[in-house]
Amino acid sequence: MSEDESGELGPWEYLGYKLIVKIKERSKRQISRSKFLKLNCVADRYLQDELDYDIGLPRYWYKYGEILDEHATNREYFHAPSARGFSGQQYLTSREYADDEFDITDEEKELIDEAVDWTALRFAKRNVEQIKAYQYQTHAPKEFIRAYSELRELLTADLEEQALLTQFSMGDASNQELVIDLLDEMLMTYPKQRYEDMYGTYLRWDDTARILIEDDPDFAALKEFLDDFIEILSKAELRFEHASNVPEYRLDRWWSERDDIMNDFERELENRRTKLLKNPEPSGELESVAEEYNETVVNLMHGNDE
Repeated sequence: MSEDESGELGPWEYLGYKLIVKIKERSKRQISRSKFLKLNCVADRYLQDELDYDIGLPRYWYKYGEILDEHATNREYFHAPSARGFSGQQYLTSREYADDEFDITDEEKELIDEAVDWTALRFAKRNVEQIKAYQYQTHAPKEFIRAYSELRELLTADLEEQALLTQFSMGDASNQELVIDLLDEMLMTYPKQRYEDMYGTYLRWDDTARILIEDDPDFAALKEFLDDFIEILSKAELRFEHASNVPEYRLDRWWSERDDIMNDFERELENRRTKLLKNPEPSGELESVAEEYNETVVNLMHGNDE
């Protein structure tokens, strides 16, 4: 397969086509791009884990869930106009296809149909955030990914109102304490050998994130800051380390972008950190905290050699 969308329609395309059809039947709505990319992976996981069948679907982990590498497939069977009522695209079949237009065996068709039915039954009416939560709870390849996903889920709530969410609350812990606990969990589970090139950047990000929630926590800013870091981590590490069947030409393109992406984020991170540390504090607490943190954080991380 290639990005020019030429080639045959095979099992990957049959899976995607049937998902679009079945999701529409069950939800009475078109499927969004994010939902489409994720549910292809959910169905493929079911094929592999429950039906013991591998169609070689190209997929990789990106930010808060696994997604289909649609550019490695033949996209002839759908089109994706802008959707009314929400931002983004909706995925529609380009026309009605007969089963025999796909180059698949009867066995493949039967197994893919079962996986699609299972997926549509459980996820057709769920939103993208719910599907993300399912993916990181069920298929996250590292505890670190589960930890940062849980932090993001917590930060999505209106923490400025100080209304604790019961699924996160432990005793009388404040929202600030809950966030710090999840930052600690991220720190202790970061796989520094697996994501080695981003290790130093992560430590500086973590230090800066803690400054954001010191005396007067800015949870909204932390959520944006987390999203920025996870996007860069995804581009620099996750889509390489946690990829299945992604073709070489796609990996080569990502590698060609990698250094620039990392360097740009390093500059942005340093600028933000500098501004935060220059904010006037009566006792210079932030500077003191940052200096002590930089001296001890490597020791805290020393035992985590995943």
